[in-house]
Formats: sequence, C-alpha cells, structure tokens
Amino acid sequence: MIATDESPRSPLSEVLDATRHEERRRALRALLMRPILTLGDGMRGDGRDRSTKSKSSYANEESFVLVRRHQAYLSNWFARYTGWTLILRSGSARLVKRTVDIHDATRGAIDPASAGGSLSRSRYVMWCLALSVLHTSGRQTTLQRLADEIIRAAESIPELATAGLQFSLKTATTRRSLVCIVRMLLREGLLSRVEGDESKFGESDTVDCLYDIDPGLLVDVLYLPRSLPGTVLDPSTNHDTRAMTELLTSMLPSERDDDEMRPREIEHRLIGLMLDNPVLYFDQLSEREFAYWQSQRQRLLQVIEDAVGLVAEIRREGVALLDLDGTLTDVKMPDAATVGHATLLIGEFLATQFRGTESDRPTFAISMLMLHLNKLAKEHQTHWRKGLDEASDRQELLSEVLMRLEMLRLIRQSEGDDRIEILPAICRFGLESIKRSKKGKSS
Repeated sequence: MIATDESPRSPLSEVLDATRHEERRRALRALLMRPILTLGDGMRGDGRDRSTKSKSSYANEESFVLVRRHQAYLSNWFARYTGWTLILRSGSARLVKRTVDIHDATRGAIDPASAGGSLSRSRYVMWCLALSVLHTSGRQTTLQRLADEIIRAAESIPELATAGLQFSLKTATTRRSLVCIVRMLLREGLLSRVEGDESKFGESDTVDCLYDIDPGLLVDVLYLPRSLPGTVLDPSTNHDTRAMTELLTSMLPSERDDDEMRPREIEHRLIGLMLDNPVLYFDQLSEREFAYWQSQRQRLLQVIEDAVGLVAEIRREGVALLDLDGTLTDVKMPDAATVGHATLLIGEFLATQFRGTESDRPTFAISMLMLHLNKLAKEHQTHWRKGLDEASDRQELLSEVLMRLEMLRLIRQSEGDDRIEILPAICRFGLESIKRSKKGKSS
C-alpha cells in the first residue's frame, strides 16, 4: 500500500478546530464592538467583593482572555485585511483603527449619563483635557487633583473661552461633566477606583476619591502614527501650529489620487467600510474602488463571513452585512425606549415616502417630520418619556431620532440643510419587516 500525506482527521481534531475557529470569531467581534478590552474591572478597583461585578464586566474579561489566546491570528488578520493595529499588554488590548470617512459625524463617544447619546461638545473637550493631564500624572491621582488640572489646562487655552467653552468647579454643570468623564475613564480601564465615590461630586465640590492610573493603557489610547512634537505636549505652552497640522494630517486617510492607490489600500478601505457601517452604498466609492469591488466581491465577502460571521445582502444600491444574532451592533432596531420607538415610527413614515416616489434619493423637509412627530407624541404620550410637552423637547427628540437614523445609514443630513435625504435601506425597517423578523421570516 502506498502511504499518502493526507491521513483521515480524528473527531477530536475536528472539534478542536471548530472550537478554535469559534473563539477567534468571538475575539474578533469583541474587538470590533469594543476596541479597548481590559482584564479587571476599574469600577471595582478597591479590592472589595468582586461578586458585584456586572455581566458586561465578566464578558469584557472573557473577551480579553480570548484576544490574548489568539493574539497572533488577530494581529495578522487586522493587519492583512484592514490595516489596523492590535496592541496587547498584560491587562489590556487596544485595536487602533484608522478612520475611512473623516466626514462621518455619527461615531461620537457615548455619554454614560445618557440613554446612548453622544458626548456634548464641552464634555468632548473635557475628555481630551483629562487624557492630556493624566498622561503626566504618574500612577495615581485624586478627583480633586484631576479636576484642578483640567481647569488649569482649559484656562491655558484661550481658544476654548473664545469658543464659549469655560469650566468652573463652582458650577454643578462642570462638576457633573467631570463625573461623566471619570466614569468613562473607569469604564475603559484607564482609572481604577481605590477609595471614595465620585457620584456625589456634582452636589458638593468637597467630595474626593483616589484612583490608580493605568499608564500603559493610557499610552495605547493616545496612540499616534508617529511621535508627538515636544512643542505640543503641554497644553499650557504656545502651540506649534505647523507641527500640529502635520501630525493631524498624518492621521487622516490617504487623499492621493484614485489612480495612485494600491490594490491593498483599496481592499483595506472596502473592508473597513463594510465592518464599520451598517450599509455600504456604492455611490460612496470611486470608479476604481467600485471596479475592485466588482472583481473581488466574492472573495472579500467570504473573508468577512468566515472571520466575523456577517452575511452579505447585496442590492443594486449597495451591500449590507447582516448580523443574524444581533450582538454586533451598538444601535438596535427596534428598541422599546422612547428614542428607539420614535426612530422606528419615523423610519416607517420615511419608508412610506420612499416607496411613493420614483427618485433613487428622495428628500423630505425636517419641518414636516416635526409635524409628524408632534402627532406621534400625542398618540404615545402614555408610554413615551415625560417632558415632551414643550416644542423644544420634541425638537430635541427629533434630533436624536435623525442622528440614530443617520448612524444606521437610513438617511443623510447636511449641516444647515432643512431637508434630509432618504436612503434605500430604510425600506428594510418598515413595521411589516419588523413583524416578519419576529416570526423568523426576515431580518
């Protein structure tokens, strides 16, 4: 008998291969959902009973263990197919992504004090100042010290005051904002609480807490493609405008002519767009990118399905990657909360408008949407949140709804425009589609 190199695989080998493949997929999905994973719970960093940890904390730690176990595979996969960098330390993992759309304003950091809303402009500034001062704070800090250093850093930048951004610990608004930022730092593992409770700081400026700082993770969060010029390290010094401009430019996606882009760069952009966005519309692509998509479509979609588990739905206008178990999304539809319910109802209304026109990109007046939302608020006043009696409150609700629809790539908004553009994918979110999905007939 002639021996061959292909011996039959044992059932145990097949089971181990399947387990390894599933673990790698879970680790990759975890990093896509949370680019920062930590081992340990910063919210319970005081040595007290860890049995009070939340389910999300345990899930975070479990995901980190899987990322560490499959580090080589994950690093190679992200580098090969997206151009992103995975940084792994003993207690943290950081996926460094390069944006593929610098004009996308729908990816704001989530404010832990809101129901999924983005940080306000002033809290974004405070977040950046907090990261800056922590970078030079050593391994420990206190709430009072962090607050004082943030205020001093803000006062040293006159452009903030010119823009109407001023902070004072004498105001409850500033103190509540600081509590929000501290909780974000705790959530991401940049701080661990040793002693105290910052929750009462909004009511009294005498409250203090002690925190440990994770300097390694802080460096990873502040990851830059090259060294920061010394003249812009300290926010209290005069700015080196040219050096900062060069630095920021180096962090932007390539703006070379389409013909100058290499096939690997095009592939990174296409896969990045599909992983980051609910829908990739073909009108987003240049002629060369679309040509590459047409020639490599089957391979690219197979790469994503094998590694991430997302299934493609291709239409004339674009492609959507469907997450069949619904765990790889930060904006769920439908949602029982007021904003989620209002979003579904407005989406159904806009889908009706889309179906009633022959245009590929119909538009609709925001003022007319406001009138429709006023009617919905009256119809659902018994189970929608309180405080929608004033027109300004309903206007704020509409702004939240439109932002969510834009995040889902169901509409497009332009700053200053009084009309929105309705996108084709909105037809998938009609009430009938939701009803069918609940019966298992459609997603």
